[in-house]
Amino acid sequence: GFERCRLSTPVDTIEQGYDHRTLVLVFFYAYREAALNVVLRAFDALVKNLVNSSATVAVFFLSLLIPPQKEFNAAKCGLVIVVVLQIQQYASAPKPEDSCDLLATPARAANSLCESFAEEEQPTTSRGSTQ
Repeated sequence: GFERCRLSTPVDTIEQGYDHRTLVLVFFYAYREAALNVVLRAFDALVKNLVNSSATVAVFFLSLLIPPQKEFNAAKCGLVIVVVLQIQQYASAPKPEDSCDLLATPARAANSLCESFAEEEQPTTSRGSTQ
């Protein structure tokens, strides 16, 4: 079994190492980062995330249409749509109020808790007693 497999010619070989595809990928990553920096100067990071999520959906559906065509996978499609919907929901959420100091909130809660304990520990005196 194994000897026959070893002696037969392979159907396909996978080249390893750097070739033109690696260089094209590096070029596109550099281009993407430069384009994102331009976009971030004009818009905020939320717009960048919205564009990236829309691109994810577009790439998924293009992968179904452009050769080599892949089978439709409902799980992958559902996951892509859920991620996009989460980003859209985050984008549509109202902004928090500026007056809320989130870092000071735990300290205020701890102070009010200590004050409540201090009030309970104070001795109560009756009006008719003398000290």
